[in-house]
Amino acid sequence: MFFKRKVEETHECSICGSPKGGFHAVDGWICPMCMPLNRSLDRPTVDEIRSMHIKDEELMHRIESFRDSEVMADLHFDDEHGLFFKGPYPNRCIPVLSYSEISGYRIIVDGRSIAFNSVGGERSVMRVRTDDFIAKASKDITDITLEINSSRSNVTVRPYIIRSMKVRICDSKQDCLRFAMKVSDRFDSIIEENILDNNKSS
Repeated sequence: MFFKRKVEETHECSICGSPKGGFHAVDGWICPMCMPLNRSLDRPTVDEIRSMHIKDEELMHRIESFRDSEVMADLHFDDEHGLFFKGPYPNRCIPVLSYSEISGYRIIVDGRSIAFNSVGGERSVMRVRTDDFIAKASKDITDITLEINSSRSNVTVRPYIIRSMKVRICDSKQDCLRFAMKVSDRFDSIIEENILDNNKSS
């Protein structure tokens, strides 16, 4: 991790001026709202951190209006405003998508798509969900990943790891598979609504 956290003290954020700057960059302090969650740089400067921020003002305004309706691990849904983001908390580096901009999703288990849906018409859902099926299907699972497609040209959503050798949302393989199915249902409902809206407008 490239940030040094000073839990006992806070400083003014070198980017937004918030008094909650508790992460130390090379030449300043960074608050949680400005701190990149993708910590790919080694000892970054304030300018390098600023360069990772979203430059789209509309996307930034969505963060301010976001209200959780449902939270599934780090997947946040705001049904009142029709907004979605992926991350532990709103952040200047995380794109907040409107539901209408979610053009597809895919649940990938060990490199194989087991459930997907898209506005373009590709669709496959997991219909068999008995405990016996889940027990058998999850026996040899190593990786489960969620991929989300955005119709917004300036937004790419990084894959979300549900289970891997290093990360796991749930304790057991069966529970991770159940979680993936629940996520699949949530995105299915959003995409089906988008398909209906597209059909109405055409």
